[in-house]
Amino acid sequence: MIGFFVRSPVRTDRGYFRDTWVDKLATSFAIAGVSVPHYWLGMVLVIIFSVELNWLPAVGAGPGGSGAWAWDGSTSAI
Repeated sequence: MIGFFVRSPVRTDRGYFRDTWVDKLATSFAIAGVSVPHYWLGMVLVIIFSVELNWLPAVGAGPGGSGAWAWDGSTSAI
C-alpha cells in the first residue's frame, strides 16, 4: 500500500516532467532501488534501527539474544 501511494504521484510527475531533471532524478532513484541487494539493505536497516537509533532489537526477543534465538551446538548439529 505504501509503495502504491508513493509510486503513483512519482510516476505521474515523471510523465508530466518528461526529459527534465525531475524525470532523471526519479529514474536514478528507481534504478538504485532495484540495484541494491535485499540482504545488504536488510543489514543496513538493522544497523540503522537497532544499533544507531535503538528503536528495535537486533535479534531475539530479549536482551542479548535470549529467548527463541538461543541456539546451542546440540540442537543445531546434524
